[in-house]
Amino acid sequence: AHYWWRTIITEEEKRTLLNGRTPARDSYWAYESAYNEYSGDDWLEKYSYADLAVWWRSMGLYQSDSMSMANSLELRVPMMDHEFVELAYRIPRKQKHGYATTKPLLRQLGQDVLPPELLKLKKAGFHVPLAEWYCGELRGFVQERLSADRVASLGFLEARGVDKIIQDHLLGKADNSYKITNLLVLVEWHHQFIQEARYEVSCPH
Repeated sequence: AHYWWRTIITEEEKRTLLNGRTPARDSYWAYESAYNEYSGDDWLEKYSYADLAVWWRSMGLYQSDSMSMANSLELRVPMMDHEFVELAYRIPRKQKHGYATTKPLLRQLGQDVLPPELLKLKKAGFHVPLAEWYCGELRGFVQERLSADRVASLGFLEARGVDKIIQDHLLGKADNSYKITNLLVLVEWHHQFIQEARYEVSCPH
């Protein structure tokens, strides 16, 4: 489900970036444990529960809200009322998932208020053009923040592996924009909170 779609850096790539060291456990365990928590027998409902428990609970909701509020933005995720979610789980799978089109129930609900041409459109996300930015106006920023010396100073990342990801993106061999974003966040977080420790972190009691 969401794990397969949202995997950005594979376990093999992690080992390369971590100088051959193997993480104690891979990222799949979080989804697997949530999948096994669900008591129902329907595999699709189990996958949906895992997505809610892992992605939405910890990342889709918490992180989105934290990052938006930190920039004085109010973010609202539609249709996350718990009664609405519980109702959705009671709807038979065949009514929720179409083979010829996506989101059949939502399209039916919108028939009286939306023009037909909108109802026929494919699902489309609202993505930031990172791939273009990293090849253009943010190219220098990426190369400076993920320079070999800066990456090597962390002590756990392989600078050559990071550079390969960047170069493959700049040369058009692969769209590594999400990988570059993850590496930027990791390196900057480590620089600010571990290497320089500029921020005081307090744990709630």
